[in-house]
Amino acid sequence: MKPRYLLFLFTLGLSINLIIASFQESPGYIDADYYYAGGVQLIRGNGFNEPYIWNYIDNPQSLPHPSHTYWMPLASIISALGMWIAGQETYAAARVPFILLSACVPLMVFKLAQALSPKTSVALTAALFSIFSLYYAPFMPVTDNYPAYILLGCLFFLLINWNSRKKYFIFGVISGFMALGRTDGLLWLGIAIIIVYTQNPKIMFKESPRLWVPHVFNFLGMTLLGYLSIMGWWHIRNLVLFNSILTPGGAQLLWLTNYDQTFSYPASQLTMQSFFDQGLASIISTRSNAIVSTLDSAIYYHFNMVLFPITFLGIWILRKEESVRVAVFGWLALFLVMTLIFPFAGQRGSFHHAGAAFQSIWWVACAFGIDHIAELLTNRGFFRGRALVLFNGIALFLMVFYTNSLFYSRVIENGWSKDDGLYFSEKERLKSLGISEEDTVIVKNPPGFYLALNTKAIMIPYGDESSLLTLADQFNASYLILDENAWLTDGNKLYKNPKNNIRFQLIDEFRKLKIFKILPSP
Repeated sequence: MKPRYLLFLFTLGLSINLIIASFQESPGYIDADYYYAGGVQLIRGNGFNEPYIWNYIDNPQSLPHPSHTYWMPLASIISALGMWIAGQETYAAARVPFILLSACVPLMVFKLAQALSPKTSVALTAALFSIFSLYYAPFMPVTDNYPAYILLGCLFFLLINWNSRKKYFIFGVISGFMALGRTDGLLWLGIAIIIVYTQNPKIMFKESPRLWVPHVFNFLGMTLLGYLSIMGWWHIRNLVLFNSILTPGGAQLLWLTNYDQTFSYPASQLTMQSFFDQGLASIISTRSNAIVSTLDSAIYYHFNMVLFPITFLGIWILRKEESVRVAVFGWLALFLVMTLIFPFAGQRGSFHHAGAAFQSIWWVACAFGIDHIAELLTNRGFFRGRALVLFNGIALFLMVFYTNSLFYSRVIENGWSKDDGLYFSEKERLKSLGISEEDTVIVKNPPGFYLALNTKAIMIPYGDESSLLTLADQFNASYLILDENAWLTDGNKLYKNPKNNIRFQLIDEFRKLKIFKILPSP
């Protein structure tokens, strides 16, 4: 990579992400709030514990509560690193590492493209696609896993063709970081183990066991050692706290019949029996709908929107490249998991979060597809040898145009901080109602509320008013903040008729929020 390309791509990537970041004064949505709040806890010396709860899958009993029992801690660790270096707990400090990681993405994509083609034009186009990344662009400079996951995936694909046995250990390390970022990151450990076999077919299972068994344990051992060098401490933590190497409650997500049940209280009501009670027709319908909707959205989010036919062409052209075959296999495996096993989480963003790890390959494939079309037209005498410049220009124009449109719609027109901004802008009013740091508040975005008011917070449960009261009594909650879209199973009756329950005293109402004081049981 020539230094001028490196400087150009890094400067452009950094500039675009800084521009986007300038319109985002807060994390903006619950995932990013959670990761930032987790970083704050680390900086304050509270370790992996949290004074807020956003779901009840692991059956929490009190506050503070062990953190990252659903979402994994990598983004919180990165956030803490930024705040530690800056010496302050601000969101601006927490997001600095994410902005820098985002600026490095085009450099790695450029390198990946160069590993597959000697053409600088292909590498530059792919790298520019990663800067003007459509759906991903608004999420790159916030406290979430996107830039780290894209970089880790890109590095994984780069290593596939490296002719050194050391790569098996590094595969394990990358898989460890993937798993530290997301629970579905374990998929990458499985992919790494498959690569160990496919790249050593003459050694493994085709000779005498006396010859191949040592190699199996050698290569797989290196991969597992690399994985445990990153994830070992986390598995030990889980074992000490939960008597399991994995965090508790994940199995209950198998039994969801709708997404809002993620917030069920108590989570013990999610059972195999309740799952099958919905009927086979409903089970099949849910998963078929998930397949259709996820494929449809994947065209927009993963396969470069209007350029998806060219992206598929590039994948076909590169089909003999092992890194591309691995990407296709891994993406399909993730797709099946997120549609057949976890269809609700998949449709609500998990698939697109996890799919970011494959994105570098799709950007490179799209650039290859454009190059192939331009070469065919040039060979047939069209465009007087300018086909590549023309088609690259059109493709980049489309990527810039749609990225800008998505950015304007998501960040400016609809407001970036729609999930947490109200807590920050109205925190003085909320404090004036008597809410203090000693209270516990039931809200729709507990980590966001905690960040705004430094007050303990727990999630509105999926249940009725009796569930609310049981939850309030268990956690000694003093206030409830409801909006018109709360996922209460009784049709949100309390919001519509706030005076019908004597234990909920309406004390304020503004901007479609209703604030209740929770009174003691008579």
